[in-house]
Amino acid sequence: MVRAKFNFLILLVLALVASSCGFRKYVWFISIGYGAAIALIGIGLLVMFGGSLTVGTALQCALFVVYGCRLAGYLLYREAKTAYNRRMKGEVKSNEGVPLVGKVGIWVSSSLLYVLQTSPVPVPSG
Repeated sequence: MVRAKFNFLILLVLALVASSCGFRKYVWFISIGYGAAIALIGIGLLVMFGGSLTVGTALQCALFVVYGCRLAGYLLYREAKTAYNRRMKGEVKSNEGVPLVGKVGIWVSSSLLYVLQTSPVPVPSG
């Protein structure tokens, strides 16, 4: 049980690191940060449990990596396009009105959500 909690904390730290890009633009916590966190959690699961995963669960973790990289890459590409930024200027609220405590709340809660979303991957216990 202690080992399971430790593994969960490791995955949470990975999600926090990956989604910390949201401190630059708070909407990135739930866009680019989501893709990066899912990919990093997939890598973390493969590293932590690689030798004891079944083919199915290893494939699931690998697909997390592919999906997360594809999503984050697409969102970064879209963010770099000036036409998109011009069009979204009035749609997305700027960072200026969001206090630090609000950003931290979004960061922690979204990171926790990302770990819980990937937790159904059956990993060996013990």
